[in-house]
Amino acid sequence: MSNLSNFDINQGTDVVVQMTLENPDRSPKQLFNYTAKAYMKKSYLDDSTQATKFLAYPYDAANGILELRLTAAQTAALDHRLKYFYDVNLYHDDSVGDTKCQRVVEGVISVKPSVT
Repeated sequence: MSNLSNFDINQGTDVVVQMTLENPDRSPKQLFNYTAKAYMKKSYLDDSTQATKFLAYPYDAANGILELRLTAAQTAALDHRLKYFYDVNLYHDDSVGDTKCQRVVEGVISVKPSVT
């Protein structure tokens, strides 16, 4: 089950979002040997070619901190009149070498327009 986290971003600016992931017992999720992928779309129905890809990676693996980044060029291309849906998946190889995927965060992003 994933966590819900909604947030706002400013159009035309670099964006850095840090998220702390926890285990069910509220201890930090160890992110060693994990990779992350995060995308945002205007609609759940959009295909992957219409998605905006975040740079996503474990920032502090020991303390469960994941970092998402968007460039100023990426946020400038967003329509401030719309809400965007996003999710973050973690990937790791299990003991037999199969890649496992877990959705850890999802939510809605609001874009604040730029006036400059």
